[in-house]
Amino acid sequence: MSGWDCYIDSMMGTKVLQDAAIFGLHENNPSLWAGYKSGFLCKSTPQEINMLIGQDRNAILTKGACLGGQKVSVIKDNYIDDGTIDARTKNSCGGPTFAVSISRTKSALIMVVGKEGVHGGTVNTAVSPTVEYLTKSGY
Repeated sequence: MSGWDCYIDSMMGTKVLQDAAIFGLHENNPSLWAGYKSGFLCKSTPQEINMLIGQDRNAILTKGACLGGQKVSVIKDNYIDDGTIDARTKNSCGGPTFAVSISRTKSALIMVVGKEGVHGGTVNTAVSPTVEYLTKSGY
């Protein structure tokens, strides 16, 4: 268990999330610091993350993005202004979709996925204390 796993445990302990991951952002080489082992977010590639946080904001708004091989639609993109993205998983088979919240600190990207039926605002509230703590701690 890495020192970062406690942040994943804390977020998952809210009982409204089904997945969480924290990636370090160093230049153009994102690396996994911690992730929920049963989730798809920890399988996100550096290419997927760089596409998501890159300068071409129009591309992710029109085409969506992928995280850990899972397609997501961007609902609200405030990444340039405050480092946040609200998204939703896609399901081509008509099954459930899930709220995704992405937040950036100085050196980390925190991504979480809500459980079925959990509203995006609730997902944002679940990740907010971790984002605030890491920001205040200089990460």
